[in-house]
Amino acid sequence: MKKVFVINNCVRFDPYSRTLTSIETPENSVQLHTPACECLLLLLIHNGETLSHTFLSEEVWIKKGSYVTTNSLYQNIAAIRRGLKTVGLEEDILKTVPKLGFQIYASIEEEQLPLVNGRKVEAVAALSESKTSDASEEVTRPPTLELTKEKTGINIRFKLFFLLLTLIFISGLFFAYQQLRNDDQFFSAYNPIGAINQCDLYSSYPDKQKSKATFLSIVTSGDVKCPAGGKAYLTFNLDNRLSSVLLCEKKVEDVNTDCMTVVYSGVTHEKL
Repeated sequence: MKKVFVINNCVRFDPYSRTLTSIETPENSVQLHTPACECLLLLLIHNGETLSHTFLSEEVWIKKGSYVTTNSLYQNIAAIRRGLKTVGLEEDILKTVPKLGFQIYASIEEEQLPLVNGRKVEAVAALSESKTSDASEEVTRPPTLELTKEKTGINIRFKLFFLLLTLIFISGLFFAYQQLRNDDQFFSAYNPIGAINQCDLYSSYPDKQKSKATFLSIVTSGDVKCPAGGKAYLTFNLDNRLSSVLLCEKKVEDVNTDCMTVVYSGVTHEKL
């Protein structure tokens, strides 16, 4: 005996002879190629379920040592649709489920008919005996192409994130450079007062006598010394009656110089 399928009480599908036949007009018949026949058989066995591209490719081609492209799979699905329509099935029962696969949703009845000359097609028998649970596992597995797209999307997002971090880092370096440059330009506007105790004095206040007196009062009021050959930058804040001096071994523009700041209020001083 062989198993055949009656689709929507309109078409009989015989997987052994690979034929679709109109029940109303039996002379109206179409023979499918083997891959299309096996795809249709799997879809009918799992009526109402979505079978992934991967599942169909493995069952119909890969397990038999053949290679199949996505385009070939779609061509066989198109051949099934044409065959069903040719033998009189007007309903579009074979649906494409975006990003998942294909599905047949129809009224299916199975009939047992005698085999002609006792012949049996082994490939068809193997497909008919496939377990529904195996197909269900494949249904939930996205196609390989979708996985590749997802991984590509993740890689692109990671690269964009890394590029953004790089731009932020470069911007930070540029900002720091500008700050250092501004600091250098700030002290370059100070007035040269002269050498005091082997230390070159620069002041924000143009009065040399007042600048010298203030500087001497700061360095002599505590154990604060300007290194020999060093540079001192005196800053006045007349509103708050505060002054400060930046003592450096070299010019402040030299990135390798060591500096110390002293703030003086007229009564006390504080090292920073």
